Amino acid sequence: MKLVRIISVIGFYVTRLAAFAYLITALYVLLSVLLKLPGYEMPEHNKFSINYPFSNKHFLNGSENTAAYIFEMVALIFFYGVFFLLLGNVFKTFEQKKLFTSQGVSHLKRFYILNLFICPVLFVILMILSHEDISYPILLIAHIVIGIFSLFLVAIFNQGLKLQNDQDLYI
Repeated sequence: MKLVRIISVIGFYVTRLAAFAYLITALYVLLSVLLKLPGYEMPEHNKFSINYPFSNKHFLNGSENTAAYIFEMVALIFFYGVFFLLLGNVFKTFEQKKLFTSQGVSHLKRFYILNLFICPVLFVILMILSHEDISYPILLIAHIVIGIFSLFLVAIFNQGLKLQNDQDLYI
């Protein structure tokens, strides 16, 4: 169990860092496009670039300067920010001394809801609007598999929580 806790702590901090990076990036892209910040450039016909803050070096390049393309970009970046945020909460569940808690169950529930329900809706919308060569069906299948395993973990954690609560009543 010690190895699981060590991996969970590392996973928690790595996913928190990734979530922070994705969410800040989504916000930066949205603000750059909406407010036409100095880092927003349109170098070629109907294309755009967003530079790193306070520099002229390109951070993101867009192949189309349309609302649908920008929505796709921001939605996907924001989705993965939320994905990594919730995944970090799952890692945090496994780092606790008491494994079966109602808080752990709720972290797992949010994670499977994101993967089984929100992800398919978002990816179907993005498949319809898509201007990129992203394999949304493959990503969708991967997220559904992750969601199913998370759903199984919720069932296991619910049973463990019930047994643990019953045991606490006897002591």
